[in-house]
Amino acid sequence: MRVETAEGPLEVRADLVVAADGRHSALRAAAGLQVQDLGAPIDVLWMRVGKREGDPAGSGGRIGTGRFVAMIDRGSYWQCAYVIHKGGMEAIRARGLPQFRAELAGVVPLFAGRLEADLPDWDAIKLLSVRVDRLAQWWKPGLLFIGDAAHAMSPIGGVGINRPCRTPWPPPTSGGAAVRSPRHRFRPPAGTRAAAAPVADTRDAGDAGGRAEPPDRSPCSTPRSRHGCPGC
Repeated sequence: MRVETAEGPLEVRADLVVAADGRHSALRAAAGLQVQDLGAPIDVLWMRVGKREGDPAGSGGRIGTGRFVAMIDRGSYWQCAYVIHKGGMEAIRARGLPQFRAELAGVVPLFAGRLEADLPDWDAIKLLSVRVDRLAQWWKPGLLFIGDAAHAMSPIGGVGINRPCRTPWPPPTSGGAAVRSPRHRFRPPAGTRAAAAPVADTRDAGDAGGRAEPPDRSPCSTPRSRHGCPGC
């Protein structure tokens, strides 16, 4: 692999290159692997809103007319995800920041009176352009894609954290051996699995021509303390 550094060009040789360069992966494009775009009708606006004395504890969400806000309790502040229509950010900006604050406070009345200080400008609001795609094949001989480079993750239903846990292992050998090993993957907590299963199964439907295959739930011989197979 040849790379450009501040000190000049560098050549790195390895039996296996792991591509973890994100959803805009240059290695993915260079490898010429097919990307399956599964579609995403939403984008998400991320922001921090400070907690005040008397605020409830614990994460949750608020639903308004055509609006949804997820609230993650970070102790001293709320990390908020405001769901919008795909490509809707420009229309929101055109209506102005005061209008956006009013809409947010309308969904989360708890925030009334504090948003001017916590969201003083658009720089305090970050746009996450949601993508849901995956490589039809995650590897080539000597090359393995993981994370967003292999499957851009959706934040819906906890799939954002669930997808990395489903990245195949062991990696391919230099001879191009199969990478998927459904019996030996790290399992996320039960609550995350339950919330993410419907979305993850829908995403995986592409593997079977539109029909999601049920997971392998047969027991295996590996000690449970070393992993968590579906059937163990």
